[in-house]
Amino acid sequence: LATATFWIIQEHVIHDKLLHSDEAWFGSDVHRWHHELPYYHVSLDGLGLATAWFGVVAGFLVGAGALGSCLPQCLTSLATYTLCGGIYEA
Repeated sequence: LATATFWIIQEHVIHDKLLHSDEAWFGSDVHRWHHELPYYHVSLDGLGLATAWFGVVAGFLVGAGALGSCLPQCLTSLATYTLCGGIYEA
């Protein structure tokens, strides 16, 4: 539950605060183009970006789990985080 809640908050912060930022940057331009598409498509992430993002998350959680002797809990969090992302991007 904590991981799913974190994912929702993280998605809101990235989307609302970063992609809809008042500061012009490449990510906000790409996101604006996404809103201008004549059809509904949620995902902007290519396979490379999604793989890199979830790879970093996996590395962090597995590393934290190994160092903190809580690997099963971290793997559960990783599965939940990945599931939330997969459902959102579907």
